[in-house]
Amino acid sequence: MGILFVTLAGHGHVTPTLAVVAELAARGAEVEYATGAEHAEAVTGAGARWGELPALPGFRPVTANPIDE
Repeated sequence: MGILFVTLAGHGHVTPTLAVVAELAARGAEVEYATGAEHAEAVTGAGARWGELPALPGFRPVTANPIDE
């Protein structure tokens, strides 16, 4: 069975999934994981094959108040 995880590159998105990845890999599933490069080692350490998810552009909030612009 093949399973794909795709998460944003944030510890709060990746870390909670690693135990599930490890369990699936231990049960023989082929697990692939797309996320940011900074998590490649953790993902492969859990037993998945890592693929790079391109980074999102920086967040720049836009105000709804024209006076602030």
